[in-house]
Amino acid sequence: MEAIVEAVTGAEPELPVAIIEQVAAQVAPARMQLRRLAQALTTDPELLTSGRGEGPRHVELLIRGLLPHGTRRLVLPRCAGCGRTTSLEHRDGARRLCSHCKRKTTGGEPREPCAVCGKSLKVFCHDQDGFPRCQKHPPAEDGTDAILRILKQLDTGLDERTATAAIKKSLPHAHQRRKAASQLRHTCSPARVPKDPRQ
Repeated sequence: MEAIVEAVTGAEPELPVAIIEQVAAQVAPARMQLRRLAQALTTDPELLTSGRGEGPRHVELLIRGLLPHGTRRLVLPRCAGCGRTTSLEHRDGARRLCSHCKRKTTGGEPREPCAVCGKSLKVFCHDQDGFPRCQKHPPAEDGTDAILRILKQLDTGLDERTATAAIKKSLPHAHQRRKAASQLRHTCSPARVPKDPRQ
């Protein structure tokens, strides 16, 4: 608590210590939360006055709690995405984001490195080996050939025309066939189902 009081009074010397302690205890009631808040303000006391959307969420909550008590230099942190001084509940690395910008950044879905470009982006689809692809690098194959090779190795007795018709009837979309090929590749023995050397 002492480090928090020191950081706040450094920015607002006229603010009563009792008010600082009361607000800090309200916004960070757990001991671990107080420690994180104290550590952040000790490392970078300008988090209280710079308006940067960084640090733990409790910095924002502390400032919000102290503003009604006549502060002059404390500045609410701004969202690193849109710049608004709204509630910053989310993180993107070291940056703090509002809910709107978090959804816009991730599309509501986790990001994964694309198997082609390596950039961590929203997954557009998976190739037939199960690797994620971004929207700019969709797989050229539709999964049918991969399933046919696996069926041939499993000696199902189906000719290629019959097998192809069955695959496309039961899995009408390319992403379904790629997913099925990936699952079959993982469930069947690699010794029996070798990967296509052309891939």
